[in-house]
Amino acid sequence: MKKWTCVFLTALLGMVFLMSGCGSQDEDDGSLKVAFISAAVDSEAAQSYAQALIERASTITGVDCTTISLGSSQTDPAGYMAASMQLTGLVAAGDLDAIFFDIEGAAASARNDTFYALSDLFTEEELAKMEGKTIDYAQVDEEGNETQERTAEVG
Repeated sequence: MKKWTCVFLTALLGMVFLMSGCGSQDEDDGSLKVAFISAAVDSEAAQSYAQALIERASTITGVDCTTISLGSSQTDPAGYMAASMQLTGLVAAGDLDAIFFDIEGAAASARNDTFYALSDLFTEEELAKMEGKTIDYAQVDEEGNETQERTAEVG
């Protein structure tokens, strides 16, 4: 009985986070929608960096900043799942223009094909100009050990 209660509460919590993160806006008002994703996110630092983006481009009139602390799938699987569902909802709704991950989160997302491969977005000529500046990650086996295989270049 305790197991089913935990499953139900986890699903309910996930839906609450998912619904709180969704809310697609059809109009482009010049605001940049960014998310900072990590095991633990310093919300104040993320907000500060997001505001600094306004100074970098005159086309950005504002920044809508979302922070998602994933926590640990080992110590808090319910919280991790809820945060993952919130991110999934934001991505599925098209509510984000950019996502900032820590290195572990970026690697995990690349391994799960969350990102577009750069080869899907750029021509061979454009990719040639990026030679040596792109990012890919080692694939891992079931135990988490790196293999010889690499993800597509995703950043």
